[in-house]
Amino acid sequence: MAIYEYRCRIGHVEQLVQSMAARHPKTVKCKVCQRRAARIFSTPAVVDDFPEHFNVSLGCVVKNRAHHKQLQRDRNLQDWEPCKDSPGSQLSLGRR
Repeated sequence: MAIYEYRCRIGHVEQLVQSMAARHPKTVKCKVCQRRAARIFSTPAVVDDFPEHFNVSLGCVVKNRAHHKQLQRDRNLQDWEPCKDSPGSQLSLGRR
């Protein structure tokens, strides 16, 4: 997903989040003044799916996905995935 900006003649700027693969209209209707707003040509900003946050398990701020992976490598940690054959991997529903 990417953020595309459109600006009307009055100067109102609107941001639309759209797929990078989708066709993008050259103009849209300004939500403030209802006039045509033209797309501003600039490098699209990519929406990050892993925002900066404080990770309680690591005890620090994680800036992005690459930083998270680096912190895991530095601490000899890895993401946990249950094994199919381990006894605790299946939830017990009380059936025998």
